Amino acid sequence: MIYRYALLAGALVLFAPLAHAGVRSYTATLAAPPPTSSFVTQNLVWHCDGTTCVTTTNPNYAKSLDACREIATRAGTVTSYGAPDHTLGAEELARCNKH
Repeated sequence: MIYRYALLAGALVLFAPLAHAGVRSYTATLAAPPPTSSFVTQNLVWHCDGTTCVTTTNPNYAKSLDACREIATRAGTVTSYGAPDHTLGAEELARCNKH
């Protein structure tokens, strides 16, 4: 029984950083403050302060143009969208805001 707990503890120590490594922060800047200070798109909860809205998630969905379009639909025109190492360009933002 002790070995089982030791194995479980070892697995947590080894794999917990890997699980957290996939989590990233995404920011959407809006043309005007959204109607509410938080909103949900798919499984993402966005928290806003003025025109800046932030979520923390697995990047697979959040980095998509579909995610940006959903924000535009729920919160208004998106003027900037992405993660610290990747933001949407002007052409992608124009498509994002066509909803």
